[in-house]
Amino acid sequence: MAELIDAEVDTSEVQWTKPHPGAFRAALAALGQSEPCRAVFVGDRLWDDIHGAHQVGMRAVFVPHSDLPDFQRGLVDGQPDATVQRLAELLPIVDGWR
Repeated sequence: MAELIDAEVDTSEVQWTKPHPGAFRAALAALGQSEPCRAVFVGDRLWDDIHGAHQVGMRAVFVPHSDLPDFQRGLVDGQPDATVQRLAELLPIVDGWR
């Protein structure tokens, strides 16, 4: 799976947490990417991951593997650009966006 990941940022290592735009900008910086529309964020939380990525102009793919309690949900849910059950499903989707 490591070959599918181009950059990784642990929010414990930056001053922001998701869904703050700074957390996603840190991920873009780790990619060396200044154009958010050329990056895809993959996450399992509609508010933190999907909504957060969209705030900065990234595409977002949802992997619905977390069963979140209500108190961990955001004010609204994000609408993913795609949903996958396994990361192996991701490449054909991303290739279709090129």
